[in-house]
Amino acid sequence: MKKLLLVFILLTFLFVNSVAPVGEKAILVHNTKDEIKACEGKLELTLVRIWGGDEETDDQKFFDYPHHIQVDEAENVFISDSHRHHIKVFDRTGKYIRTIGRKGKGPGDLHVPQYIGLSPSGDVWVGEYGGRRVQCFDAQGVSKFIFKTKRGMFWMGVNSKNEIALYNREATVKDRI
Repeated sequence: MKKLLLVFILLTFLFVNSVAPVGEKAILVHNTKDEIKACEGKLELTLVRIWGGDEETDDQKFFDYPHHIQVDEAENVFISDSHRHHIKVFDRTGKYIRTIGRKGKGPGDLHVPQYIGLSPSGDVWVGEYGGRRVQCFDAQGVSKFIFKTKRGMFWMGVNSKNEIALYNREATVKDRI
């Protein structure tokens, strides 16, 4: 049920983020299982944390163009910033932990990162639209390996079996990693 809640939080964030203008805030919400069950088809959300926004003074919490959010088992929050070419990592309370990547095209660099996938082993997978590649980072943010894609991807995910799924305009690819 916890994973279902996290998936809902992710989908809610993606919806909010897909209709918000550039510079708007990234929002994480959390509801208990009882609150969700009590909604009977109508879901009410409780605001837990806001990251970013034009009034943010801490540069570590400002985003230029947040695109995707993932929450790991420890409730660390990973947010991709496509225009700043990195992934920011925060704990559940909003405390900045680290930045993964920097602008560039080499190992450890990111070029328009969009999608984030978190594997059961703790690896962080990043789909780069601009770089037309997928890069795997270890839990500390060190690049492990990269593979190229033919076109920029429109969706990427990693499941509990450590399988990665990519979708682009040419084809859907699913390979065991």
